[in-house]
Amino acid sequence: GGEKKKKRPPSNRQRETSHLGLVAGSMAAEPLATESQLVHVGAARLPVKIFSLKENDYGLFVWPSAQALASFVVDQADQFKDKTVLELGAGTGLPGIASALCGAAKVYLTDRADAAPVLENLSRTVRENNVHAHTHGCVEEKKTKDTCPLVSSICSSFS
Repeated sequence: GGEKKKKRPPSNRQRETSHLGLVAGSMAAEPLATESQLVHVGAARLPVKIFSLKENDYGLFVWPSAQALASFVVDQADQFKDKTVLELGAGTGLPGIASALCGAAKVYLTDRADAAPVLENLSRTVRENNVHAHTHGCVEEKKTKDTCPLVSSICSSFS
C-alpha cells in the first residue's frame, strides 16, 4: 500500500520548458532563462548578441554550424547586401541576424510553430540587435512547401 510512484523522466517538451523557466501546461511565461552572449563572427569579428542555453537544447543553443554559417555570411557580406534571406529552423537566429547586420534587405527567421519559447527568443534577439527581421513559426507535419505560407510565398516569388 505505501509504495511510492516512480517518477518518470521529463519529456523533451518538459525539459525545454523547465530550462526556460516556463510553467509546463501553462500559458503564463516567466522571463526566459537564456543567457546573453556576444558572439563575434567572421574575420571582421562582427559582434552579435545572442540569447541561448549553454547545453544542447536544439533551438535554444548556438550550434557550431550556426557559427560557421554566420561567419560565412559576414565574410561574404557583399553577397547578402540588399538580398532576401530566409533562415529555416533558425533556432537562436545567429546566421539570420548576421545577414541583417550585413545589410540584407529582408530577413525571415523561421522555426517550428509549436516552439513558442524558441520563437519568443528569436524575437528578443532581433530586438536586442536592433535589426529589422521577421520571425515566423512554420508547421512541420507535412513535408511540402505549402505547410508554411511564408516559405510558400517566398518560393513562389522565385518561380
